[in-house]
Amino acid sequence: MEYKTAKELKPKEYIINPDSDNVFQIITIKLGNKPRIMYRDLKNSKISEIIVSSHKQFLLAEIEEFSYQMNYYSDNNLYIMDYNTYEEIIFDGSILGNDLKDLKSEFDSGKGIELKVQKIASNAVLTGYIVVKEQILDVQIPQKPKSPGKLKEKKKDRLEKVKEKSSESLEPMKREPSSIKPKKIKKEEIKRELVKETPKIKEKTLNYKEFKGLGEKTFKILVKDYKINSLLDLINADINELKKIPKISEKKINDWKNQAKKLIEK
Repeated sequence: MEYKTAKELKPKEYIINPDSDNVFQIITIKLGNKPRIMYRDLKNSKISEIIVSSHKQFLLAEIEEFSYQMNYYSDNNLYIMDYNTYEEIIFDGSILGNDLKDLKSEFDSGKGIELKVQKIASNAVLTGYIVVKEQILDVQIPQKPKSPGKLKEKKKDRLEKVKEKSSESLEPMKREPSSIKPKKIKKEEIKRELVKETPKIKEKTLNYKEFKGLGEKTFKILVKDYKINSLLDLINADINELKKIPKISEKKINDWKNQAKKLIEK
């Protein structure tokens, strides 16, 4: 965890509001005896200004950034293509807020758009806030795939380019038939999606002795009743379900998830 005083903060940095646990993005800072900080609340995009003491410290938010290609925008939903798996994902437009206002008109004009999706983390536990930044690309992409055959050819061409730049052998994941709709990500699911498993991350067995505040009795409940056998199982577990365990608070669950994330990165 990293803390900064008002004098040390810089525009575009993200801080965590200790009162609500919301994430703020710094816009401007006016220094003086009582610094003024203008910020944007990422939860509702509201811009506000606060006056703080010069010695007050703020906790910086941790950020994970992912790149996606925009496929099309329809019915207030954003359809994107994951660069790594070539799988189509649907984001609920209402989750992304005001940052999507200009995307549709830019995309309809025939410009390719790459999305930078940032997941903001509070003490290494993702809160579910998402920020979208757009970047206009030189290439043009169709608003919707014209046919499954052409989409497969496009995937194959991209894969060949990746192989030329890497000595590793890569193979795209098999895509389900187009009749099967991609999963729609809801607000609750985004809060639960703490860590996405990749081929580089090996499954690590859960060992309660490595955790602070996790006793053998509670560990047995996690394994037997909630089928939590690995660090990834614990990280992706539903907080509301785990809170049903007697004497287990949300803070304690977040502490476990935080510890599990650090262990899996070792």
